Amino acid sequence: MKIEELKQWFKKQPMWLQEAAKQIIEKGELTDEDCTELYEYCLNEAKRQIKKINVDMPINRLLSHGKSDSVIRLKSIGNIKNINKLSPKKALDFGDSNLSIIYGLNASGKSGYVRILKHICGANPRRPLFSNVYNYPTSEKKCTIKYQKGNEIKKKEWNTSDEKPIDDLTCLDIFDSECAISYIVNENEVTYEPLVLSFFSDLVNVCEKISSEIESEIDKNPSKKPSCPLEYNDIEGAKWYNEKLSTSTIEQDINNYCSWTEDNQQKLTELHKRLAQEDPDEKAKEIRKKNIHLRNLIDHTTSLLENLSNQKCKEINQLKVEYVTAKKTAKAAAEQIFKDAALDGVGSEIWKQLWQYAKEYSEQKAYKGQPFPVTSGDTLCVLCHQKLDEDAKSRFRSFKNFVKEEAQKAVENAKKSLANIIQSLPKIPAQEELMTKLNAAGLSSDNPLLKTLYTELENRKSQLISSDSPSDFIILPSIENWKNKAETIIKEREQKATQHDEDAKETNKDKLLAEKRELQVREWLSQQIDAIKAEVKRQEYIKILNSAQKLTDTTAISKKKSKLSEELITEDLVKRFNSELVELKADRIKVEPVKSKTEKGKAYHQIQLKGVNSQSIKTVNILSEGEIRIVALSAFLADVTGGKHSAPFVFDDPISSLDQNFEEAVAQRLVKLSKERQVIVFTHRLSTLGLLEEYAKQSNIEPDTLYVKEEHWGTGEPGDIPLFIKKPDKALNDLIDQLPKAKTLLETQGRDAYEGTAKSLVRDFRIIIENVIESVLLKDIVKRHRRKIHSQNVKDLTKISNSDCKFIDNLMTEYSKLLHSPTEEIPVTFPGPKKLEEDFKSLKNWIKEFRRREVHKENK
Repeated sequence: MKIEELKQWFKKQPMWLQEAAKQIIEKGELTDEDCTELYEYCLNEAKRQIKKINVDMPINRLLSHGKSDSVIRLKSIGNIKNINKLSPKKALDFGDSNLSIIYGLNASGKSGYVRILKHICGANPRRPLFSNVYNYPTSEKKCTIKYQKGNEIKKKEWNTSDEKPIDDLTCLDIFDSECAISYIVNENEVTYEPLVLSFFSDLVNVCEKISSEIESEIDKNPSKKPSCPLEYNDIEGAKWYNEKLSTSTIEQDINNYCSWTEDNQQKLTELHKRLAQEDPDEKAKEIRKKNIHLRNLIDHTTSLLENLSNQKCKEINQLKVEYVTAKKTAKAAAEQIFKDAALDGVGSEIWKQLWQYAKEYSEQKAYKGQPFPVTSGDTLCVLCHQKLDEDAKSRFRSFKNFVKEEAQKAVENAKKSLANIIQSLPKIPAQEELMTKLNAAGLSSDNPLLKTLYTELENRKSQLISSDSPSDFIILPSIENWKNKAETIIKEREQKATQHDEDAKETNKDKLLAEKRELQVREWLSQQIDAIKAEVKRQEYIKILNSAQKLTDTTAISKKKSKLSEELITEDLVKRFNSELVELKADRIKVEPVKSKTEKGKAYHQIQLKGVNSQSIKTVNILSEGEIRIVALSAFLADVTGGKHSAPFVFDDPISSLDQNFEEAVAQRLVKLSKERQVIVFTHRLSTLGLLEEYAKQSNIEPDTLYVKEEHWGTGEPGDIPLFIKKPDKALNDLIDQLPKAKTLLETQGRDAYEGTAKSLVRDFRIIIENVIESVLLKDIVKRHRRKIHSQNVKDLTKISNSDCKFIDNLMTEYSKLLHSPTEEIPVTFPGPKKLEEDFKSLKNWIKEFRRREVHKENK
């Protein structure tokens, strides 16, 4: 990347964008105040009030290759309430090792934990979190996550209703089946990118934010120009008013069309007199005028029904509910914040008005240019002009925090939304005005249907604006029949008017009428001069806003980033991807990541088949299920290992669908990853568990092996590692620890109560004997769920003596017989606690002696 070339490119960009780029490089993250200043900068540039100067940007700072973050470690997740079927009574503790293996059978809750973590960190794609569909839902879905950031341990409660990730944990990298499919099927944005490209992404975000602010400002300034009466639309003055008002309209144009003199008034009066006598033309126009009024009445009534519809009422009631809820929340927050306030009413509406006036006085007069409240130095209270002591300053700061509180903002937003929609409700004509409209439309003023309708509309509107509480509303009468009759009347009247047109023969009246209408338009326009000038000024402002919005266009930024990403991302990503394929023994699969697009400054890549002529052939339709999994894992690792990062990896059954070769390669890769970052693996495969433990041992890593299971109260319950997974020594210690309880049971409740516990101990002991044969006596040469044979340990088999074989065989025979189904002729009596303790300890002592013997012989 050539720094000088990048500097020259920036010199061609808008000045405000150069300033934004400089601030991003220098500050890293822009505040709301920074964005406000950039917004004003952009507007001033659109007004051409900014001189073109060279902005000296420290481009060299963008040469670093990544972001350095504090080390993040997941510690535990627990207190899970109403999320899926998870209901553990203990937290799932991920341990202190860099490699945590969570083993559990299918449907034991492993994927449930992963789904929660995906929501907590905001990973995509992710499924929604449901309540336990088999139980009645509760009001909240939440959990508690404990993690370490640097040297600080943090514990946070996370509620699904927020649907907001925890900022510290957005850096987690999670791989599961959904992620695998996404990497193969979809276009994926590169997760980690060089600092210079992150800078371009930040620049795009600023452009979009400023553009959004401009759009909002445009929406706040709609045209308030009155509508010209429809009957004048063909007159030149009306056409000028409707079509030609613009930023180029000058004072002379307004005077030409809108001036109104005494001569104009006198001429209009004379024309009225000359045209006063009835004739066919006048009759036709009178009929059509009534039709216009009737049409307006139909449209106005329809519009009122639409604007006060049941749906609109529901929307307003919903906003009222949100407003009342926000006030309650804000009140609770205020009561908590001001519980020790010396005066009542702090935080109330009256108090907030007082605060606002004090703020305006402070910032505009008393302490101009300083944000309110001013609490530094020997400042005075802007209300009582007394010197502020430390307690008063502290109160002012707490008051300020309260005013800025999210709960308070929520009240203001809810109040504003409610006020806006209430303000938008139409004005309902009074009965007198309705009668006037009916008379103008040529209808009887005694119309019970419309009178009732307008009364009910007024009542409905009054109900909606009368209080902040939701209100019920009655069903409004239908006007469809009335509208159909009115349409028939309009049609019949128009036929009569057409007949009058054909009866008119005098052409002079047409000229007089044209003159009268032109004067009427001029008279009407003279009454709108202030509105016309305001509209011209508004259009000038909108033109500036539109010009400013063009300055925020991100096309050039996206093109530049796309070009840089080819150099800085794509080549490096391909190298990492190919390296991962080699490590995972999948380099025979002919695939490659190809950059598909750059959109709004973000680079996207997609896995494609290498050497295939037709791009219409989808990768997912060619590769096998296992190949898809291993290629997706390679793409994932190539993506997320691209930057300097210290966040945990989480894998949900990463070896699913893989054969033995891939499984071993993946296990080795995950152990290697754990040397750099915390790696958490959820799996239901014993082979995966065995491989991870074996490769971890070879790398001098002691993994934390955890176990989750399903209980009758729910899934995800952490529990003791099953005996067939534990090391024999630890398993024997666990059995020995259970003996005192068994002995007490026998002594206090008798043999019948003891038998069940004894049988369980006998069964577990037999499992341990099998494990001892496999891992101690036979030195792990061959192990279940593992393909690899440790042939180098065969030499140690010579150390086995006949007494060893006899000892193990006797134990296995004795405890196998105890577990055989008893008959009435040969009943089984399980050994007492003393006998069990002797056998448990004899096996434990044999293991110690056997291992010491091995060490001794090796030393010889």
